[in-house]
Amino acid sequence: MAEIKIEKKTIIWPWVLLGLIIVALAAYFLFFKDNNSNVAPLTNEDDSTAIHNHADHAEDAVGDYVMFIEKDTANMSLSHEYSHDALTKLANATEETANNNNVDISENLSKVKALADKITQNEQSTTHADDIKESARIIGSALTSIQQAKFPDLSAEVSKVMTDANDIDVKDLTLDQKGTVKGFFKSAKDVIKKMNNY
Repeated sequence: MAEIKIEKKTIIWPWVLLGLIIVALAAYFLFFKDNNSNVAPLTNEDDSTAIHNHADHAEDAVGDYVMFIEKDTANMSLSHEYSHDALTKLANATEETANNNNVDISENLSKVKALADKITQNEQSTTHADDIKESARIIGSALTSIQQAKFPDLSAEVSKVMTDANDIDVKDLTLDQKGTVKGFFKSAKDVIKKMNNY
């Protein structure tokens, strides 16, 4: 009789599965993992205390604004949600800063919140930069009042906030000057942090 050779098929599905797992892990690390490469290692107790204090502030308006700006994961888009959220959080943080330092600010921070709401109502409006600039000036004026009453050494920093507010060009669309608008939010964040020992 003739001998029939039976050849075993090589099973490839484990290799396909392994390949998919590797691709999934690579995608996770490329797209979803936070980039913590810029974080310095803790060197002493003061650093760990600062991190603990940073976590404590997460529940208050100042911490909320600082974390929002430092995280900066949102993109400015036609819906203007980023600017709305940043202005609302900044108005709340400014009000809290005034209250924490017993400074009566006469600036109308509720108008900032109303302007922040307005910029999200009509995506096609060409007046968003006007509203953001007006809000920025109100915030800058409030921070100037707090600075003059309690923080004379922060004059240059508060002056930068006002300069950044004035740099917002009402003739340009907000999305054409993202860097300028975000620059204002960042300089305001720096002042708010210093005023609250954050």
